[in-house]
Amino acid sequence: MAEFLQIFSTLLFFLVYYKYNIYTASLCLSILSVVQVLAGYFFEKAKTSMNQSSLLMLALFGFATWYFGNPRFIQWKITIANIGFAMFIYGYRHFNKEAFFTSTFKSSNLIIPNQAGINADNMLAIFFVATGLLNVWIFSTYPESTWVLFKTSIIFINIAYLMIITAYLSQYVKPTASHEDN
Repeated sequence: MAEFLQIFSTLLFFLVYYKYNIYTASLCLSILSVVQVLAGYFFEKAKTSMNQSSLLMLALFGFATWYFGNPRFIQWKITIANIGFAMFIYGYRHFNKEAFFTSTFKSSNLIIPNQAGINADNMLAIFFVATGLLNVWIFSTYPESTWVLFKTSIIFINIAYLMIITAYLSQYVKPTASHEDN
């Protein structure tokens, strides 16, 4: 459900941008982000801390774009969020002495070797940094409409990349011993 709302809000941003402008599109995106955050509190499965953080940032940066009439707020959000998520992944591994993906799978009663988790962490963190830097280059170099196409397509690129990481990790996934007994 959360993924559907994210895709819907991204497509709505695109449509409202081309019908009106980036300020109205940013306001719509902000309102939908707030709705998604609120839905996350009512439906426990619909929320993750990374997802909620991203939605709150989107609401904040979108409202700032609309209020101040400056598209740089919404344009910078992608870079700030992606660099922040990359830092989170490395910080998580440093402080927990375990890969983020290893821990995530463990909480679902699945195990993967920590090295596979580290590799997946690195793949995702590098992707986040590359996406953040590409975002700056696009909004600094190209017209706003090109950035909107990039912003709209990035959710689909993220899904495709996560599918690649999932395919990589699937070769290592094993149920935990207690899960095998059931």
